[in-house]
This record gives sequence, structure tokens and C-alpha cells, in this order.
Amino acid sequence: METSEEHTKKELSLGLWEKYLTLWIAICIVVGLLVGRFLPEFGQFMDSLKFRQLSIPIGILLFFMMYPTVVGAREELLKARTIMFGERVAG
Repeated sequence: METSEEHTKKELSLGLWEKYLTLWIAICIVVGLLVGRFLPEFGQFMDSLKFRQLSIPIGILLFFMMYPTVVGAREELLKARTIMFGERVAG
């Protein structure tokens, strides 16, 4: 059984993804620039994947980018509800 201090330390520690987020973003930017430079057909293909004025790939990627934030907010609301009302929440 872990103590509350260990639990807090565990929550505050950053994972590999979060720790190097700036590096991952920089790598993605460089890869995107290289793909655009050496494979311009790929950019044209991605641009063709539209429904009216909405880019389908951008919509899908935005969904995956925002999903963890929305799920995290729901988790925080459940924790707050548990604290406020003393209800037991599974998970």
C-alpha cells in the first residue's frame, strides 16, 4: 500500500511523452516539412480529403488531440463529486 506522499509524487511525475513533448513537436514539424518538400503529392492528397470546407484528417487529429483533455476533465469531475458527496466511484 502506498502512502499519500508516494501517491502525490507519482501523480506529479511526468511520463516519457510529457517530459519530451517539445522534442516530439519539433520532430513532427521537421518531418512535416521534409514530407512537404520531397513528397508534394502527399500534401495534395491530404488536401483532397475534404468534405465541403472541412479537412477530414485535421478533424480526426483534432479529436484525438482533445480527447485526453475531455476524459481528464470528466475524471476530475468524478473525483470532485466523490469528495463532495462521499460516493464511491468505480475505476
